[in-house]
Amino acid sequence: MKKFVISTIVIVTIIVTLIWVYIIAIKYLSIKDNEKISEKINQNCERIDNDFKKIKSGAINLAEKLSTGKIPFAGIEDSITEIVKKNSLYTGAIVAFAPNKFKGKRLYCKYALRETDSIKMLHVEDEYDYTSDEYTWFNDPLNNGSQWNNPYFGKATGEELTEYAVPFYNPNDTTDKKPIGVVCIVKTLSDLRNSMSNLSFGKSGYPILLTTDGSIIYHPDEQHTINNNTVHNIINSKNNIAPKEIKVMLNNKAGEFEYIENKTRQRIRFQYRRVESTNWIFGAYIMLEEIESSYYRIYSLKIILICSVIIFLTILLAFILQKRFWTLSLLLTILFITGIVLICYLTPSQNETVNNEVKIFEKEGVDSYLNDIKNNTDSAVHIPTGIFVQSLECTKANNFIVKGYVWQEYPIHRSNDIDRGVIFPEALKTEITRAYTSSFKDREVIGWQFTITIREVFDYSNYPFDYCRYWIRMKHKDITKNIILTPDLKSYNIIIPKTKPGIEKEFVLPGRSIIKSYFSYRNNSYNTNLGIQPNCNMNSSPELYFNILVKRDFVNPFIAHLVPVIVIIFMLFSILQLGRKTDKKGLMGFNSMSTISACSALFFVVIFNHISLRNELEVSGIVYLEFFYIVTYLSILFVSVVSLLIAFGWGYKFVSYENALYARLSFFPVLTFALLVITALEFIL
Repeated sequence: MKKFVISTIVIVTIIVTLIWVYIIAIKYLSIKDNEKISEKINQNCERIDNDFKKIKSGAINLAEKLSTGKIPFAGIEDSITEIVKKNSLYTGAIVAFAPNKFKGKRLYCKYALRETDSIKMLHVEDEYDYTSDEYTWFNDPLNNGSQWNNPYFGKATGEELTEYAVPFYNPNDTTDKKPIGVVCIVKTLSDLRNSMSNLSFGKSGYPILLTTDGSIIYHPDEQHTINNNTVHNIINSKNNIAPKEIKVMLNNKAGEFEYIENKTRQRIRFQYRRVESTNWIFGAYIMLEEIESSYYRIYSLKIILICSVIIFLTILLAFILQKRFWTLSLLLTILFITGIVLICYLTPSQNETVNNEVKIFEKEGVDSYLNDIKNNTDSAVHIPTGIFVQSLECTKANNFIVKGYVWQEYPIHRSNDIDRGVIFPEALKTEITRAYTSSFKDREVIGWQFTITIREVFDYSNYPFDYCRYWIRMKHKDITKNIILTPDLKSYNIIIPKTKPGIEKEFVLPGRSIIKSYFSYRNNSYNTNLGIQPNCNMNSSPELYFNILVKRDFVNPFIAHLVPVIVIIFMLFSILQLGRKTDKKGLMGFNSMSTISACSALFFVVIFNHISLRNELEVSGIVYLEFFYIVTYLSILFVSVVSLLIAFGWGYKFVSYENALYARLSFFPVLTFALLVITALEFIL
């Protein structure tokens, strides 16, 4: 009793410790990821803040000099020209007077604008009436005080601009403290956007920059800024986010929230922080699936936890059923089988992606990836490419045939210098014919019907609980040009991976179930320039993949391979149960000689079935199901050895007592425990 209590305390302590370690490990990894993202957000906020603080202080300093008379009104043009020339961070400087406040002139507004090699002086009053209500850059700071003006498109620069505006006063007027004009230090947003376009959060996360009212300053999809969209257009109640939470974000200094993206059904975390000098909001869009996929090794603690519980229950049953041997044997067997089933159920779906892969679920993910990789993507031509798979047939363990349509969209204005066509680099055989052509105002869509045979090496190590990913790798026909294929996401009604976009609705794949489909990129490297670019080693090339993730149906392998093994194991137990000494006829006439003969026959049945499995999968290593055959071989050997020991009277009590009672009692528990240990190690390692 004392030993049982001690053992129970030890096992329970181990289980509780493992649960605690698992929870702490998940929390620790989550906190560390949050800290890394927060640190990156903080660094970029500080960088933006430092630049725009200089803009702000420059505007305040200029207004102060005008208000105190240090810069005379007669020398405004020379002064602001010199200011812009000395400060490379400034795009321009503006001094704008209220009506009739400058030497009797109704309007007076000078704009010193930086050009490539010089400073150009613009006379804004000659171009338009900047005092009219529509021009808030002048009226708002004049009436409401110093402020950052919302970004706008500058007619003179042809770029998006922002500016810090400060009212100034007449230095000779000591009684009327009303401002007579506004100074602005102008900053183009092109540098800011370029730096943000090079940022990424994970492989497919990206940054967003917002104004205090939710207007978008930067987003990887330029259409949001072109269409003057707000944060409500990209994160709204359709994504299970209430307007209240967006309102909190627009008023808080920092924070985060999670939501499910409406189009892709991906779990998204949005972390944000306010830029101090401008009051803008710097946000990071992060895919939780991508972050949590790095926690795979932590999930192995689940297996250890299951095994610890099983050990605890084994000790408990052994104490309760001390003299009820057959009941104990049966319950332990059931317990170990339950552990095997639980481990197989919990862990097989983890190994789904490769290290250098980036999953694509939306246009922003494409932009973020192409901006982040160190490749000459700025000058690359992007060709939208789509695919529709109508059938997929597995001809061998590592070969499959795909039929369907592939299409590409080409800009009309580049019709002469870009060849039309797509190639499948990994295809052993390709049949492709042009199926259709559609012309639009500024683009041309060409579609091809294809049949390709692809050979890939699949991971069957967890067979029959394995997941296979069939990928179709695509490149542009003309590999001599800097062309990148991008997924034509707009051609799909819905791009949620679980809805299987790009797959025929009545798709049939015998023996497997399709889980999802999606596009991805891999930044493949080459160790040759293919003789095309002598000065380029082609060390980095983003390539488009279309992926189909399938799960093997367990029923077919179970019937074809596991059922025969289970039957043979029961037959071995029956032989062990019926066997007797050589000089004694056992139950139903069995003796040691007949036992060995039966084991020999069963051995050949097992080995032929095993060879059939190896030929079917064409693998070089050992797959999970093979361990059942290996354990069966050992069981056959065990029964044969026990039979010989009975015949010669060896083996002490383990064999001699009650015609190998201990061997019969331990047969199923030992066998299933061995399979439990193998299963745990297989899915942990």
